[in-house]
Amino acid sequence: DKIGITAGASTPPAIIKEVVVTMSEALENAVQNLGGSEEATFEQMLEESLVTLHTGDVVKGTVIQVVNEEVSVNLGFKSDGIIARGEFSSDPTVIPSKTVQPGDEIEVFVVRVNDGDGNVMLSRKRIEAQKGIEEIEAAYNEKAVVTGTVTSVVKGGLIAVVNGVNVFIPSSQVSNRFIEDLSVFNGQELEFNIIEVDRVKRRFIGGRKALVEQEIAAKRAALFETIQAGSRVNGTVSRLTDFGAFVDLGGIDGLIHISELSWSHVNHPSEVVKVGEEVEVEVLDVDLQRERISLGLKQTTEDPWTKLVETYPVGTIVDGKVTKIVPFGAFIE
Repeated sequence: DKIGITAGASTPPAIIKEVVVTMSEALENAVQNLGGSEEATFEQMLEESLVTLHTGDVVKGTVIQVVNEEVSVNLGFKSDGIIARGEFSSDPTVIPSKTVQPGDEIEVFVVRVNDGDGNVMLSRKRIEAQKGIEEIEAAYNEKAVVTGTVTSVVKGGLIAVVNGVNVFIPSSQVSNRFIEDLSVFNGQELEFNIIEVDRVKRRFIGGRKALVEQEIAAKRAALFETIQAGSRVNGTVSRLTDFGAFVDLGGIDGLIHISELSWSHVNHPSEVVKVGEEVEVEVLDVDLQRERISLGLKQTTEDPWTKLVETYPVGTIVDGKVTKIVPFGAFIE
């Protein structure tokens, strides 16, 4: 018997020859597998060599090529499978051509056996999501920490992708204190706990608040073990009040009282420092029981009174400007 092979006009002869050789070997092997029966038909052998696919199946295939970020996959089926860009990963930053190469074996989910053009529609994203959901549920049950990449800032919080699954982090759970601009977290990798799981509604909620508080407690303990009165440290001004400025020393805030900001009179801390400014301060006192640190900013600069005593000894006659008159006297600058 003879079997005809049809090829397009532009098909290279080497490809046609490869098909002929491969099919001849397959024919010989199939006849042997069927007991050498001469009644074995090509249709039987074709059925033996091809897999059967159904919607919802999870199968393995080999990457053939990646064109325009669409991945073609050989499934051993009568037609190849296609993974569209949107079905490759839940993480929009993942680029298929940089993730898989021809020859790679990957696991895929069968979305549709025939898309109307004879192709099998596949999804790698659903495989990720299925495995990711199982890992998230395990992390929830074990109270383990997971790592996710923030992909977007939405109303009320952040969306982070963990193993292909979108996890919502409410703004109240992003940190241990209110953060006005959540966009600073966009694109960052964050560690957090899974605090709520609803598989039916596919709702997964994460929280960093408890984790951040644990980190701060550890930093606080380490800081109180090393910090001493009289030492100078660097910090960042975190907030201002009428009575002074709080400085973040890396896990714990110290207070610069308004009287310790400057050698001259200060009406409000904003006259001397601003939020976000890095400052060098001197540790004035450490209260271990109340976990409070008193800081001084003016101590890092020269005391003008020392210079004043040297420049203007008692008995010196100088010119000055009257700045204020009160019932008990006059102030001279």
